[in-house]
Amino acid sequence: MRVLVRGTRNEEELTHTAYLIARDANGPAIPCSPAVALIRKWVEHGIHDTGAMACVGLLTWDEIRAELANYKISLIRV
Repeated sequence: MRVLVRGTRNEEELTHTAYLIARDANGPAIPCSPAVALIRKWVEHGIHDTGAMACVGLLTWDEIRAELANYKISLIRV
């Protein structure tokens, strides 16, 4: 899968592309990994905020990537 995101920041046009490649039927781990990473983070560090909130910014790129490390999944951002 390829995801291409375009936008502007400070009036400068930006483009980011990410590729996700799953091998040997490891695809189902992809949608589960962010949730597992977030639960792992909450268990290890506790939950500081309560109530409804946007999920943007709750996890880092490296935290999600670490959850995918045990599967035959390549996550590449260019």
